[in-house]
Amino acid sequence: MSAQQITSPIEEFFQLQKDLDGFTSRFTKEISSKKRQIIDDKTSFNIKVNDLKSEEVRLTSQINQLDGHRSELQRKIEESIINFEDRRAKIDELHAEETKLNTKKLELDEELNGINNQINEINNKIEKLSKNLEDQVVQDDVELVKFERYLGLRIEVLKEDLMKFRFSNLDASNLDKEFWIDLNIAEEFQITGSFPAMGEDEMAPILVEFNQSQNFGRFLKQIRQVLKSNI
Repeated sequence: MSAQQITSPIEEFFQLQKDLDGFTSRFTKEISSKKRQIIDDKTSFNIKVNDLKSEEVRLTSQINQLDGHRSELQRKIEESIINFEDRRAKIDELHAEETKLNTKKLELDEELNGINNQINEINNKIEKLSKNLEDQVVQDDVELVKFERYLGLRIEVLKEDLMKFRFSNLDASNLDKEFWIDLNIAEEFQITGSFPAMGEDEMAPILVEFNQSQNFGRFLKQIRQVLKSNI
């Protein structure tokens, strides 16, 4: 085993100073590095804070815009709901009106069918009366010829349901003077006009008998007598 070397105090001092200088250098470098790191971190932090503040401002602006859009959207939704309710009420009203119109149409269709049936019945009666009148005219042809020849009777067809009967040889002072009646044959026989004017009490019994008997010759005789009595 070798003998230990003895170090003098001066050598120990220089060695200690050397070690201290090394430590100081390392410590200074470490502190500088940490300081730079802190400065860099602080700078980065400040940048991030500023970025976050900018982002906060941007997001706040967007939130405000969204709040405005939401308020506007809410207003439009409320208006749409009101409009929808108004339209739904109008649609319900139109549906109710349509139902009423359909019901009214059915009623009118039924009424129209009834009127058409009545028209058909009237037309049938007119055809029957016209046929009866034609048959009566043929039956009384000889008598009518006598009327036309001796009593001055002329018959005119004004319309399909209206005839005019002209009488002359009634007024002794003027044999050519004509007197007339208009006879409606649409349903029941009716006198719609005459010259000279005939009273209701004069026409009524003649028409009642004529509508019952359909005796055309007798009807003309009675009319002639009434017209002559009114001269």
